[in-house]
Amino acid sequence: MLRSQSQLKVESVARKVTHTSPPLLYDLTALQKEANRRHGFSADKTLSIAQSLYEKKITTYPRKRFQNFISFR
Repeated sequence: MLRSQSQLKVESVARKVTHTSPPLLYDLTALQKEANRRHGFSADKTLSIAQSLYEKKITTYPRKRFQNFISFR
């Protein structure tokens, strides 16, 4: 435990460049399941939100099942 009068000194700082790939994106079924699990949303509410975001040009909207969709994490 440090006392209020104690001082710390940083001796060195190391920087490291890394690359993290984005997570796989959702298809509609996976999006509905995740929205229900995390937020208790119904499938209809999830689709309504996705449609609203699409209409506002905030996200793309999948027309069929595939693994490239927006991640809500």
